[in-house]
Amino acid sequence: MAQYNGVTLPDEYSVRHARDQDAHGILDLIAACDASFGVASGGYTEVDIRDGWANLDIERDTWSVIAPDGSLVAYGEVTNQGSGKLIADGYVHPDHRGRGLGTAIVRLMEARARELAPNAPDGAEVTLANGVLLLDQAGRDLLERDGYHLARVFWEMRIELSEPPAEPALPAGVHLRPFIPGQDERAVFETVESAFADHWDHIPRAFDEWISRTKRPDFDPSLWLLIEADDGTIPAVALGLMRADHGFINTVATLRAWRGQGLASALLRASFRAFWEHGMRVVALGVDAQNPTGATHVYEAAGMSAASSAAIYKKVLRSGVDLSTVHTEA
Repeated sequence: MAQYNGVTLPDEYSVRHARDQDAHGILDLIAACDASFGVASGGYTEVDIRDGWANLDIERDTWSVIAPDGSLVAYGEVTNQGSGKLIADGYVHPDHRGRGLGTAIVRLMEARARELAPNAPDGAEVTLANGVLLLDQAGRDLLERDGYHLARVFWEMRIELSEPPAEPALPAGVHLRPFIPGQDERAVFETVESAFADHWDHIPRAFDEWISRTKRPDFDPSLWLLIEADDGTIPAVALGLMRADHGFINTVATLRAWRGQGLASALLRASFRAFWEHGMRVVALGVDAQNPTGATHVYEAAGMSAASSAAIYKKVLRSGVDLSTVHTEA
């Protein structure tokens, strides 16, 4: 058995940090993992992979496992969200499971997370989150053996469109319009941050970090839809992007004072129409299954249903105060 930074690997397998040319192999790996559990492909692109790398140190926060034939068969990365929140994300190709690669990746990610832990604010709790498909019992067992506990379940919800969606209905005093680059960035950011302040494990983001998504080569402002009130405020937004084979609504946000008036439902239907016009017949989004705002019911009412479930496991690396802005009141 080979050793790499204190973890054990099968003979002839090797580990190195990710390289730019690994992006395509990582996409194939993720697709193979999803397919092995009968889960629809997430439709990620190389832009998504490289966009994620922009938020970490690729030379220290990523690991690619290479099989004897030279193929990339496992991958892991750790992202520091700030405020003591670290996220691990790892995959093992189904043809290479049962050989200890998952254990190796999990432990490499945790070792790096522990190196990053001292950077958290004094007195802050430091946690490492690690997601795994709910159907992946072996992966869940591995995390539980390593001291993780189940913290949350998230759904990917989807709708398959068979005809052009109807025009959305809006209450009086508001209108729907697309995002205008160079004008709406700050207002949309403030709406999203305010709306998500009561979501589980939310960490406030800096505007300069958040707005980087508009610099992606695949950013399409026509898929960012806003509801504007007569006074010029933006009470709700839906921010969409194109995946390889479907549309994805990355963010649906409604300010607390405006909830219950059908704004999110209207934005969903408007987003469905926008994706239909772009040639997409499947639209997806991710949602906290325990979302206190009732978002899952809104999505179900719009015709969406859960296509897959991910279990979010957490491990406390340092005790302290949880700095996430969590408010569970409705």
